[in-house]
Amino acid sequence: MHNSRLKRVEQTVGIVALLLMFVIICCNVVMRYVFSEPLYWAEEASNYLFVWIGFLSCANSVAEGTHIRVTAFVDLLGERAKRWLAFGLDGLLLVTFAAYIIPSWRALDSLHISTGLQINEKYPYAIIPITMALCFIHVLLRVVGELRIKVKQLQGQTS
Repeated sequence: MHNSRLKRVEQTVGIVALLLMFVIICCNVVMRYVFSEPLYWAEEASNYLFVWIGFLSCANSVAEGTHIRVTAFVDLLGERAKRWLAFGLDGLLLVTFAAYIIPSWRALDSLHISTGLQINEKYPYAIIPITMALCFIHVLLRVVGELRIKVKQLQGQTS
């Protein structure tokens, strides 16, 4: 899947989760203050949706390269050193994200039934390994894209 399509899917799921969270909270307010019968599961559902929104935002930030960075040292480097450092950091990110995918997926088996929604908690917490995989894919696509550009530049120099 192309990076822009993947980002669009993530953003769509995040928007749907945000809208769903908004509707659940509004319905709960009406049920609580108009009918004196709150939805006992609403807070838990909105919390899970909020977590999904946060993790999907993380994947989107990785895709767009908009995570907060401390660049005081990096700004002192030349362009070539900056590119090598970025490549090294992307390699470190790939290793880190890959290292979290399988253990976080396995950890889902140790979760229980939620108190409010009465669902297995592995479903809402599945966003953790999903996000690690999404972040891995985004960084990998960035690295492959950069390598393709470099190869084309090198081919242009030899022609």
